[in-house]
Amino acid sequence: MVLTELFVALFVAVFLLHEIEEVLVVRRWMTCHATTLQKRFPRMQSLLAVLSRVRTLPFIVAVAEETLIVVVCTAVALCGGGFVAWWCCVAAYALHVVVHCVQAFAVGGYVPGLVTSLVSLPYCVVAVMAVAGLFPIWNLVLWGLLGAVLTAANLYMMHSVIARMSEP
Repeated sequence: MVLTELFVALFVAVFLLHEIEEVLVVRRWMTCHATTLQKRFPRMQSLLAVLSRVRTLPFIVAVAEETLIVVVCTAVALCGGGFVAWWCCVAAYALHVVVHCVQAFAVGGYVPGLVTSLVSLPYCVVAVMAVAGLFPIWNLVLWGLLGAVLTAANLYMMHSVIARMSEP
């Protein structure tokens, strides 16, 4: 399988569509489900309390920052700079998609981002298959882990920004 420019560029649209679903739904969904989730998952009460206070504008700021990273990594790949940064983003996104599916299973229903996660699963599978033909598996795993760690660090930082921006 070959990574075409269109396929690589399509990642930006897949990512952005997913982020738009989260932006449009997360605040209202958390408002409606926070109490139930805190009862069902008492160990996560502090995280759920923070997520319940998140306002939409700070969340959009975080999404914009993440989207910028995805756009830059995709542009590097499209301009001949290699696929490593792009793969780090795709691998982290694929893990994010799986997390949404696990969350939906744990909650027993819809969670913000689930619809676009399910829709983008085929893209993720094809991306893995395409990249698997280009690099040794250990490289893919290492770069995927690097992408996941960098994404987790970035999310931690952005959640701090969101929390500060959401304070009254």
